[in-house]
Amino acid sequence: MGMSKWRGIVVGLLAFAVGTSAQAAQQCNPHVTPPDHGDETICVTVAHIWNGSESDIRAIESVPVPDSFRRAFDPGQSCRNTVPHSLSRWHLAFGSERSTTAALSYLERTIRPSMTAPPEYLGQIRRAWRAAQADLRCAQTVQQPAGVNYSAQWAFMARSRPIMRLRELMGFRWEYEVLAEEYLLAAEEFGSAHLLGRAEDYLQPLVAEAQFLQPLEGEQPAAGLLHFNLDTYRSDTLRLRAAVLRAQLTRSPADLRTAQDMLAATERPLYQRIVEAAFSGGDDFCDISEGWSQSEVIEAECRSDDAIQERVVGHATASAVLEALFPPANAAADEAIMRLLERERSAEGGRCCWASPRQDLLRVLLARADGVRFILPGRLRDGADRDEVEDLWRAALQDLERAERLLDPPHEPQRFKRVAQRWLRLWGLANQFGEDDGRPNPAASDSRRRYATYLRRMLANLDAIATGADAGS
Repeated sequence: MGMSKWRGIVVGLLAFAVGTSAQAAQQCNPHVTPPDHGDETICVTVAHIWNGSESDIRAIESVPVPDSFRRAFDPGQSCRNTVPHSLSRWHLAFGSERSTTAALSYLERTIRPSMTAPPEYLGQIRRAWRAAQADLRCAQTVQQPAGVNYSAQWAFMARSRPIMRLRELMGFRWEYEVLAEEYLLAAEEFGSAHLLGRAEDYLQPLVAEAQFLQPLEGEQPAAGLLHFNLDTYRSDTLRLRAAVLRAQLTRSPADLRTAQDMLAATERPLYQRIVEAAFSGGDDFCDISEGWSQSEVIEAECRSDDAIQERVVGHATASAVLEALFPPANAAADEAIMRLLERERSAEGGRCCWASPRQDLLRVLLARADGVRFILPGRLRDGADRDEVEDLWRAALQDLERAERLLDPPHEPQRFKRVAQRWLRLWGLANQFGEDDGRPNPAASDSRRRYATYLRRMLANLDAIATGADAGS
């Protein structure tokens, strides 16, 4: 082949390359105009907690989603001003497992109608990430014009369907976390394997999504453009709770090992010291008193993570609940987390995202009492030492009494009922203790008999209390 022909081929290839580069430059450096907010709705209302009326309470089993909530949570509204968990928490207070399940099913369908189903979530995230690569690379090349009050890169991305689809899918993470937590809370309340399974349905894709996206946030082409806001401390805490609850429900060696392994994998060396010392030097979680050994080291570790309070309290609470399966539990560790939760209740600043120290206190107290109630009949049948049995029994009754005092019977009568019935069942076990050694039955003490009467009278009148039946008389 002659040199002139080679020269023609090379020139042609160069022309093709230059043309392709020019086309790419044109695509990646579009004329960027300010974002158009003409049809955008700006929501300024403050979200509020919805509560059903007395007539709604009376009809809660037949009408688990009252019209007043449907109107407030209408998916057609551009601005919702109702917290979604209002409905499910109302059912925990006034309803049953059946009514709560129906309410959660409604939230699943309406919290965001376009939301991807959990089994499809990770696959869609992966496809959306691949589809957005070209536009993300283009966005990196967009130059900011002088003297404008908007981000040119953001204006470009806002007009990219692939990028906006990726952002929409990542935004579903919040709804997944809400639904996972509400199903998990209901599963804990009712001891329901079915509700726990629904919580796990939402937790599994959250974990898989985080594992996929976390390494990508700081790399090109997303670096500096997209902030994933994964906040994995939330899903980590929910996973711990779910694993511990499954171990509570099944008591199988495999589930116990899974929960123990997860706790071990998420623990850090100073977590227990932080539990013991938190708030000791002031009103902030990480204010550590100088009276603590290695206080500076503990405080430095505490302040090294913006989500340390969520991680530490979630881990310590889950650990206490799991240990309650094997009474007597670690009393010192239990009381440390109980003190911390009580301190959180009185502190102005707490954990993120509606985390409730009262609810965590209830979880620990009820778990400890249930652990004793589970083993007590066997101990009695096996002729265990009576003093040991009575000590466990008394401690469990005291835990249930502490739990009952955390509740507000007029505003959560069904939760009160579930705790009161636990206490009465445990109290009745004392009839099996026997009196061979001449000691009286411990259930016969005056204070316990009065408390039993109080609980029975309250239980007999809960329906009237819940609906204010005689308020007009």
